[in-house]
Amino acid sequence: MRQVAFLSLLLVLGVTRAADAQTVASVLRDAGIVGTWASDCAAPPSGRGDNTYSMYAATVSGAVTLTYNHGPSVARTVYMILRAERRAADRVFYLQENQNDRSQLEIELVRDGDRIKVLASRRTTGEVLVAEGKFTSDGTDSPWQTRCPE
Repeated sequence: MRQVAFLSLLLVLGVTRAADAQTVASVLRDAGIVGTWASDCAAPPSGRGDNTYSMYAATVSGAVTLTYNHGPSVARTVYMILRAERRAADRVFYLQENQNDRSQLEIELVRDGDRIKVLASRRTTGEVLVAEGKFTSDGTDSPWQTRCPE
């Protein structure tokens, strides 16, 4: 009887742990991040950097790519999101890797309804690019992006 109870407990713990293991895609879907975002969805992507489109796309395997579309005159930047976790109901942390040079960034996003904003961005080398929602280079605010219609 003890063996049956012990085996049942192990089975329940194993199933619970498997259910807790989420893919990057499920974390970002649950947080409402998968989709296309821009400062102005009615305007085309701009090479000047004032209307970059951020496109989070999930695959059936659970992987997620982030593509920055800066407009037709600038090459798109593609990242693979390697790890993601919820930090709060309105915050997501993820590690992204540039598919060209393999550089990595740690990002923390805040979501407010149909808007997202980078609160923190740090290279894995330690260089901080965004802190408390402001670019460290000049102190300007990280822009809010709105979810674009599909």
